[in-house]
Amino acid sequence: MQTISPRDFTGQRAWEALPIATLSGTTSVRLHWTDQPYRWHVNDGHEVFVVLDGVVHMHTRQHGQEQVHRLQVGDIFYAAPGDEHVAHPQGAARAGRGTRGQCLNAPGAPMELIGWDDFTRVELRVGRIVAAEVFAQARKPAYLLQVDFGPEIGIRKSSAQITHHYTPQGLIGKQVVAVVNFPKKQIGPVMSECLVTGFHDADGGVVLCVPDQPVPLGTKLL
Repeated sequence: MQTISPRDFTGQRAWEALPIATLSGTTSVRLHWTDQPYRWHVNDGHEVFVVLDGVVHMHTRQHGQEQVHRLQVGDIFYAAPGDEHVAHPQGAARAGRGTRGQCLNAPGAPMELIGWDDFTRVELRVGRIVAAEVFAQARKPAYLLQVDFGPEIGIRKSSAQITHHYTPQGLIGKQVVAVVNFPKKQIGPVMSECLVTGFHDADGGVVLCVPDQPVPLGTKLL
């Protein structure tokens, strides 16, 4: 049993977190303190954000259009998987944040350690994009890719939200790194069969993770 007063917690750096609870092994609850904005990011899981002290301007982006929502004490913001947003505190602010699944951790949150066996279970393989088109039915701007991983794995489909820096024509022939042993995921009318990896830039756009020299298709990341 625990009672926490949000104003008693002040971090030494922006977005420092006080862990409160982990529920069912997949849902984490933290208290955050910050006086600086986070960064644009796209959620990989569910997130509930509750302002407990101060004021936060939550910027959201959908179909290229940006909106700003003023959140005061007691206001709740919910972000679903695929939602793009960034929090801008107006001065110092404190917020409760609950996440479920694979959500991007805020800066300062404790890093979960994994073992070597955990890493080796992830099949990160090199493939070459052989087809790319606009995924018109996707909820967020995305491309539908076909990636060739060589004769062992073959060609797999992937939905990728990488429209900020890339065009379909410019993606053809590019080598990428993708996870090929995730379960298949239904995205609209398409079954996504692999996860193409990348990094968010400062504006929230995705920059692909690519080898800097050509390597054989299907090669596993070491």
